[in-house]
Amino acid sequence: MGVAPRPHLAAIRPAVHGGPNLAELSELGLRPEDVLDFSVNTNPAPVPDGLRQAIASADPTTYPDGESRLLREAAAGAYRVSPEQVLAGNGSSELIWLAALAYLGHGDRVLVRQPTFGEYEIASRVAGACVIRYESELEPALVEHRPKAAFVCNPNNPTGDRLEPEVLRRLAGAYPETLFVVDEAYADFAAGRPTLIGPEMPDNVIVLRSLTKFSALAGLRVGLAFAQPRVVDALRKVKPPWNVNAVAQAAGEYALRHPELLPDLAWLHAARDELMQGLRRLGLAPLPTDCNFFLVPIGDAAGIRRKLLGCGCLVRDCASFGLPDHIRIAARSPEDNAKLLAAFEEVL
Repeated sequence: MGVAPRPHLAAIRPAVHGGPNLAELSELGLRPEDVLDFSVNTNPAPVPDGLRQAIASADPTTYPDGESRLLREAAAGAYRVSPEQVLAGNGSSELIWLAALAYLGHGDRVLVRQPTFGEYEIASRVAGACVIRYESELEPALVEHRPKAAFVCNPNNPTGDRLEPEVLRRLAGAYPETLFVVDEAYADFAAGRPTLIGPEMPDNVIVLRSLTKFSALAGLRVGLAFAQPRVVDALRKVKPPWNVNAVAQAAGEYALRHPELLPDLAWLHAARDELMQGLRRLGLAPLPTDCNFFLVPIGDAAGIRRKLLGCGCLVRDCASFGLPDHIRIAARSPEDNAKLLAAFEEVL
């Protein structure tokens, strides 16, 4: 049989994510450019020329800076912390895995809300931890299980709701033996852009940010972890070398130094609200949200997704979140949203 992997890996399956499936598009006779993607929660604004120029300026013939110094300095300036409080990653997904690798071991208890982003559970289980799912409030689960770590998606994907930073700060102080990994990938899409990031962050908190989302750099993968220096040092010890490529570093640094690239929340939330109202007129009932994305109960979510894709609109069916009768939609421009509403009218 040869050399076998660790036995517990046999039960682990990769998490499911949004975005187009090229094989599926080919089967339907579609090209990627033929499809409007409502399945990923990113900034729908066009990529500005300055960001494209920053990308073009990167030298692909030399090794990238293994410590991403300029990117970390730009992040430190943007979030008013020291560079020693920042670690850059190949998207926030890599940073989730680094947190699990650095802090979790066999039998450690980890809290993961349901439904939420799938990588928290996968990374924890690969590390050997025991994942405890909870659906109610976070604090009762902390009291009952006293976990080694708790992953908190804030705002939460796919529901779009959130906890106030003050609540999480209080919980971190009340449960100092728990590591709180707070994923703020979507915070820049919520009103007020709430964050726990700051020079006086609790010692048992890691905050993750995703430039993939607000700067629409999904193809480059840029994420940031913020924590106190000793926590950042622990993550650095398990980080692969050159984990952020030169092009991603250049793009991320530019985005952080140009806050005007942040999503225009007034425009985006207005487009979202108009889209939700249009769905209500069609007899659907989109659920409340604090973000640019929202859930819609729809029955046969996989079937509706497939029909909409045939009309050139891709939404996310939420079976992987344990919600097979829901789809998730991320608002785009009013023009794109109108095309989605027309597609719904055709398939319902």
